[in-house]
Order: sequence, then C-alpha cells, then structure tokens
Amino acid sequence: MISYQMLTVAVISTFLSLKSNWYMTLAAIWTVLYVAIFASIVAGLIQLKYQKVVGSNTAALIYTVQPVFALILSYFLLGEKLGLSQSFGALLLLTAMLIASLKRTS
Repeated sequence: MISYQMLTVAVISTFLSLKSNWYMTLAAIWTVLYVAIFASIVAGLIQLKYQKVVGSNTAALIYTVQPVFALILSYFLLGEKLGLSQSFGALLLLTAMLIASLKRTS
C-alpha cells in the first residue's frame, strides 16, 4: 500500500513541476536523497517490521503522538516558538492517548 502512495505522490509532483522553471543545487539534491532514503524508505521498513512486535493498538497510539514529538523536538533542537494552539493540540493528543491506553475496570 505504501508503495502505491509514494508512486502517486511522485507522479503528481513530477507533472506539477514540469510547468515551472526551476533548478536544483547540489545541496538540494543531497537533501532530497537523504529524505527519500532515511525518512521514507528506512523509516517505512522499520515501521513495518516492528509494528508486528508492538501490536496494532500500541502502534496506533505511537503514531497518534508523532506530531507531539515533532513539536517538542522542533522546540528544543530548532528553537521553534510554540503558540497557544500548538500547545493545546499537543495537550489534547496526549490526553487522548492517555484515555485510550487506560484499561477499563469493570
């Protein structure tokens, strides 16, 4: 399924890029290759391999809080400023994850 998604994005992006005049520097090409290899291919393979180990419910909870981890890392590593809406959204996601992970006692 993921290969069809990647192929669709590649084809649409290629057609959209044909309408404009642009050039790529060597640094931009290396950046695209790095993101394609590590953020897409390697991360996807690791996800597929270990999703079986942790189970679908735990994997869903982990993927739910991915934006929260991105927010925290961008704050500490990149010096991003956190707005009220980002903080509220992170709190909302963490609360939802906590509620979903609690076992019902009945």
